[in-house]
Amino acid sequence: MSKTTELPSDAELLAAPESEYMSEAQLQAFRQRLLNEEKALREAAESTTHHLQETEAAPDPTDRASAEEEHTLELRVRDRERKLLKKIAQALKRIEDGSYGWC
Repeated sequence: MSKTTELPSDAELLAAPESEYMSEAQLQAFRQRLLNEEKALREAAESTTHHLQETEAAPDPTDRASAEEEHTLELRVRDRERKLLKKIAQALKRIEDGSYGWC
């Protein structure tokens, strides 16, 4: 099992000297942040899938309409998160090829 280390805070990253910009330690910190975000997004998507599969049709039209609106909103959020997952994958690829962080 891998050793868990605490990631540097935003303030620590911003306070780092320019010579440390995109150092191996910073790249690993950004990589871990991206992986953590990716994991959270995938867990949310899985939760939505289970939630939608478990939903029963309500006999009352108002309750049914409310549930459908809730599902629509939830799916819209997951679609945005799906797009974010693509951006995270692209960022991780840039970390691997050495082009991450440089403008």
